[in-house]
Amino acid sequence: MSEELINAILYSGIPIFLVTLVLSYWAASQGLDDTEEQSDATKNLSTADEETKPETSKAEHIVPKNKAGNVLHEKWVQFGGGYYGVMALCTYLHIELLEISQALADFESVQDFIQSVNVDFFVNLFISAIMNMIAAFMWWSHWPKILPIVQPVIWLVCTYAAYVSATSIVRSYFKYR
Repeated sequence: MSEELINAILYSGIPIFLVTLVLSYWAASQGLDDTEEQSDATKNLSTADEETKPETSKAEHIVPKNKAGNVLHEKWVQFGGGYYGVMALCTYLHIELLEISQALADFESVQDFIQSVNVDFFVNLFISAIMNMIAAFMWWSHWPKILPIVQPVIWLVCTYAAYVSATSIVRSYFKYR
């Protein structure tokens, strides 16, 4: 059991903690925090901003100004946000990176790669991305094929504890900031 716990911490706990920390910090700093509990600092900042800014419609408050940087956040929310969303996003990134590395390994040279890039290539890439997204939604069935999971409950508890720890750190950072 101790070996399983160490593997769970190294292979899933630490990566999920880091991804959650980055996503939560980035979302909170951009005002995109979807959590039900907003920190007091964020609430105070938003009310102070509303008092100093001229009247605007609510639609302008919903869409952040930095649209290009919201792709990662939109993908996270698309996967459901929260713990499930982090797990699905990590699974999606893992599947995509594996597939890209395998595809690049199939080409013998740069010239071979350039010759194969055509409309069919991009259609297959798009279809593959959709299939990978569906596979990412079922992350619990993907990881046992990749990692040495014997006791799945330990892995779930480890990843959930990592997720909760990271979000708590970000919330407390913005609360006391």
